[in-house]
Amino acid sequence: MNSNFKISRCGYMIKERENNLIYRPDGSGDYLFLFFPEGMYITLDGQEFLLRKHACIFYAPQDYQRFRGCPVFVNSYVHFTAEKTYMDSLHISFGQPFYPGNYEILNHLILEIQRENISCNMYAEELAYLALQKLLLLSSRQFAFQSSAELAGNAVWQQMEQLRLEMLTNYDYPWTMQELADKAAMSRSRFYACYKEFFGASPKAELLETRMAEAKLILTNKAITVQEAALKCGFENLSHFTRYYKKYYGVAARGGGRGKSKIKK
Repeated sequence: MNSNFKISRCGYMIKERENNLIYRPDGSGDYLFLFFPEGMYITLDGQEFLLRKHACIFYAPQDYQRFRGCPVFVNSYVHFTAEKTYMDSLHISFGQPFYPGNYEILNHLILEIQRENISCNMYAEELAYLALQKLLLLSSRQFAFQSSAELAGNAVWQQMEQLRLEMLTNYDYPWTMQELADKAAMSRSRFYACYKEFFGASPKAELLETRMAEAKLILTNKAITVQEAALKCGFENLSHFTRYYKKYYGVAARGGGRGKSKIKK
């Protein structure tokens, strides 16, 4: 965890009653994350735009800031300092509004930060920093996938993400690329291309990696045989399993139990 986080100020679902305008031409002097549950007018590059509900935005310390309520002013926010090298590594686009699908989670993390930041309980500071780091990492993930998701359409991205989750959660199922493509209502070639664009790896590679990681954990239980471990990880062919295991970990798969198995040898 970055040890140089410092939370300056935090507010959860704050409603401004008297001042409906925030104007900081020279920035706030620290990093700022904002969540707008209602519409908000915001000035970008000299022009005022109306943001939809559930918009978020990051500002760097010296960024120009001007935004006003529409018609009411409600926001959640966290001001913080952090190492510039760390913030740069997240590839966050400052001064660029975005609409995350997980805005409820981000907003709740601000509530967690606020609670811990004013708490006198043990590890309150550490927990506040963990919540802030999670907010930053989830936002960074959003920016990382945003451009590719926009290219293919947000509905396609969401469908592929759900299908990927189903595949990797049920890694013991005998998935085929044709079945996955059919579920996505795509040709095999288009499914493969979209998957790799969105997630940076092929579906076969990710499925195999998940199965191998689970196999390594299963085989720490010496009541389990290699054959049983292979079946639990979705392998119907023992020789395929042992070959992949040796390739991944550099050692032969070793179990301890003597249970019976229906696996093909």
